[in-house]
Amino acid sequence: MNVEELLSQVERLKKDLVAYATSPGFAQRTKALLAAKRAEGPATEGDAIMAVESVIYERDRQGREPLLERFLRANNNLAPADREMYGQWLGRSFLEVFSIRGYDGTRMLLHNLIDDMDYEVYPTVGPAELEPLHHGDFAVARLVPMGQAWTISGNVTKFPAKHRAEIFSMAASLATGNPLLVLANPDIAAESRALVADQHRVFVKLFGSHIVRGTGAQVIAAYRLFLTTYAAEASSKNPSDAGGERTGEQLAPDAMFAAEMFGNDDVAMLHHRLKSASFLQGYSVLEDAHKNPATDPGDPKAEAIRACVQEPGSIPDILEELAARFPGTVDAAYEVAFSRPGFSWERDGEALLRRYKPEEFRTRDLPSIAVLPPWLKDAVRGRAQAPRT
Repeated sequence: MNVEELLSQVERLKKDLVAYATSPGFAQRTKALLAAKRAEGPATEGDAIMAVESVIYERDRQGREPLLERFLRANNNLAPADREMYGQWLGRSFLEVFSIRGYDGTRMLLHNLIDDMDYEVYPTVGPAELEPLHHGDFAVARLVPMGQAWTISGNVTKFPAKHRAEIFSMAASLATGNPLLVLANPDIAAESRALVADQHRVFVKLFGSHIVRGTGAQVIAAYRLFLTTYAAEASSKNPSDAGGERTGEQLAPDAMFAAEMFGNDDVAMLHHRLKSASFLQGYSVLEDAHKNPATDPGDPKAEAIRACVQEPGSIPDILEELAARFPGTVDAAYEVAFSRPGFSWERDGEALLRRYKPEEFRTRDLPSIAVLPPWLKDAVRGRAQAPRT
């Protein structure tokens, strides 16, 4: 297809998708987002559009799937080309901050301040809705793929160049809140993988294992020790990038941990070679559930397995590692936990995890930590700098 044909397809598909997202059955999700916005001040028409976009493309705070994922599952009669484009939107849409490198009325060249890449964008709206756009100004927009090019989904929020400091602060907030945005750049992804692998090396050397277990207070203290140890080693290698010495409490303040974790007597910290550190309360129960399976689905051990499988955000590797450690009993553990007679981890395990953790599998080869481009590091420190040309 040429660009005009692709834009026509995009408009048609987006119209159907918005109609689905704004139907009565999903109105409450959009209203909840707008209510949160109104708590900060009056909501605008642009806020309403952004709310619909968020419901379509993003998992919500309750862990519910993006509506586009549900739309694809509910519409079995989509033409193959339409299903393919929707699938690309589901996997590659993103809301980010751009500097404007060029605009000729039909095509935009945008530089992403977060992943440090250029995007060729063909908007579906006309020039009247986008102008004035000038080289050096900024824009916040959601891009979705359209073949080898990109188009805009929803509205564009424009900022003149004088708002540079606020824009870089916004970009830094998005990047630190969602490292996946930065990792779209393959060079940054490679650098970030190397960073996490180096952290993993230090963690295992420090504790003799990739798992540290104890009370919540003990595990938190161990994590802070790891951070200060790694920071000291990194500082010795690159003194100019040290950023000043900080204590473990400064690097990992109490607020970053779940409040109930401090009083828990059974906590594990696991450091993954790609996903960095994660914390799991009740690890001993989960481990025993794999080693000595429950015989009743209501048993706390069976409940522990179900909770870990169904919890959004927990990495599949924890469960896969326990399954590998207890191959003789894992089938029985899941057979009882999910009331599935004849369950085989080797045959059914991955499918079960993919059902509850689709996002984790989509991003499985990406690290959980991203190395920020230099100007975003400066923005995080409160000193917004211009990107390199």
